[in-house]
Amino acid sequence: MPTVFGSLRSLLLAPSLAEVTFAGRGFQVVPSEATRRLEAIPQAVVCGFEWGAGARDQWEVERRLALVDQELRGFAYEGATMACTVLDAMGGGRGGRTRDLLLGPGRPHLFLTYIGIGFALARLPRALWRRAMPDLTGLPYHPTMSWLAVDGYGFDRAYFDTARWVGLQRTPAPYPWEGMPDYFLRAADQGVGRALWFVHGGRPDDVTA
Repeated sequence: MPTVFGSLRSLLLAPSLAEVTFAGRGFQVVPSEATRRLEAIPQAVVCGFEWGAGARDQWEVERRLALVDQELRGFAYEGATMACTVLDAMGGGRGGRTRDLLLGPGRPHLFLTYIGIGFALARLPRALWRRAMPDLTGLPYHPTMSWLAVDGYGFDRAYFDTARWVGLQRTPAPYPWEGMPDYFLRAADQGVGRALWFVHGGRPDDVTA
């Protein structure tokens, strides 16, 4: 039953809501209304992932995500896209769930759904990465925008393994994404840089330093 396998994968791959708070990540930030709003973003991603992994079909995913506040809905779609990508890659499919989501209800959140594919990359062995990006011919700016998936990969690594990827500035091994292994490193760095906004609780001076 897909929902059983989806729930199992969710339990194995999804962090708890507490784990994506700033305290849970060990980020040294001063609690404020701004940091509470920032914390809600990764929590929306986690909820979207769990709903995407456990839903029976796309209609159910769309209805669940429609209940999310509009300000956070795109981030919930980010998590749902991650779930669809993991399910497609692990199931040996050709990106059917992910493609249907991005061409359908996820289309208004396209930038974030591409990033969700990158979150899946961070949890999949590289041997499965070739299954991660579905055929999105017909979408504006595809495949150029697929680099946002690499950005998402870098963001995920910096957010969940901050000591290694930010503190020690670890560099990932090149990967021939769109046939450009060298640019893969630069795109991943963009995601690391974006994660700094969360690591430092939206404090520009600390991010810049």
